[in-house]
Amino acid sequence: MVISMKKEIVVENILYILNHKIPEAGDIAITKDTAGDLLQVGSLVFLQLLTEVEKEYQIQIEDDYWEYDKMNSVDAIADYVLESLKQKGKLA
Repeated sequence: MVISMKKEIVVENILYILNHKIPEAGDIAITKDTAGDLLQVGSLVFLQLLTEVEKEYQIQIEDDYWEYDKMNSVDAIADYVLESLKQKGKLA
C-alpha cells in the first residue's frame, strides 16, 4: 500500500516518541517550531529514539546514520524516515 505523508506528521510522531515513549528523555523542550534545532539529548536517549523510530515506521536505519552528526535534529530524522519509506515504495 502506497500512502502520502507530510513531513509535519512525521515530526509530530517523532516528538511524541521522544516525549512519551522514552522516559529517560525527561522534559525535552522540542516543538514543531524548533524541530530543526540540534537535539540536546544524551547518547542513550538518542539510540532509544532511533530504535523507536525504526519500530514505528518499520524501517531499518543504515549503520552510518546511527551517528549523531547525521541525525542531530528531529527534522533530519523525519527526512530520513520519509526517504526510507519512499525507497521501500511505501510512500507516494
